[in-house]
Amino acid sequence: MRGNSWLAVSGAFMVGATIAVQGLVNGALASKVGIGVLAATASFSIGLVLISIITACSRTARRGVVTVVGYLFSGLIPFWLFLGGVAGGTVVISQAVSVPVIGVTIFTTSITAGQLVGGLLVDATRVPPGGKKKITVQRVAGVLIVMAGVAASATGSASLGFAWWWPLFPFGVGTLVALQQAVNGRIRVISGSTLAATFINFAVGTSYLGLFSIALVSIGYSWTALPQTHEMWMLTGGILGVFVIGMSAFVVQGLGVLTMTIITLLGNMTASVVIDIATGHAQTALSPLTLLSLGLVTTGSLVVSTARTKPKP
Repeated sequence: MRGNSWLAVSGAFMVGATIAVQGLVNGALASKVGIGVLAATASFSIGLVLISIITACSRTARRGVVTVVGYLFSGLIPFWLFLGGVAGGTVVISQAVSVPVIGVTIFTTSITAGQLVGGLLVDATRVPPGGKKKITVQRVAGVLIVMAGVAASATGSASLGFAWWWPLFPFGVGTLVALQQAVNGRIRVISGSTLAATFINFAVGTSYLGLFSIALVSIGYSWTALPQTHEMWMLTGGILGVFVIGMSAFVVQGLGVLTMTIITLLGNMTASVVIDIATGHAQTALSPLTLLSLGLVTTGSLVVSTARTKPKP
């Protein structure tokens, strides 16, 4: 394997591991401030500041943003293409709310399963920039294997001290991730810039979370505490999010989408188990049903990712 290929593989693995770390960071921030939505808003806002600075330094990105906004107000593209940021904001909320309860490993397993199921459904529509893809027997089989993994995770949750339905929350959010990827892909094609699509995603997501937070504060909710100087690492979730999007755009050129997905999943699940063990959730990470769930989700992911599909006419 050539040096550039090893670099791409390492980058994809880092993307998966970073997503797991992001879940830990956002979960810790939520536990600190007391409300997951406020934590998610802070995380997304910091990410928006960073991507805004990067976008301002790129002429191509600036031109892409202007182009997309112009198309929107001219009626040339529908408004729902901008809802990727809403899905992204909901993902961050789910991290902040779920990870402190079920741990990184089960959260990762559940949201990955939802992403595959959502991908199967979204691919059958005209939303993705590559057009429709047929729902094949192999892809359906892979999704069923993944669903079995989620069922194992939910079954094991009773013995781990939380309600059986907790894994279903990140599973549902995972389906939104597939929609987010599709609409962001369309925005990327229209704007001609990955940075522009990333900026729009963070701008919409921050606005959505900001309005949500204002509504909560207006009816009496508030944070219980703020991170202290030695806890500033809790505010890095948004920065990690920008890294994930940027690195993904870089490595996909060398690996392709399918290979990148598999390696990212491997990095994500590996880091999730390590994080849970390091943070005192070894019972969750190493329980037989959790390991079975990880195995089934990984197997299902491989089955879905290696399925050949032809675009629908």
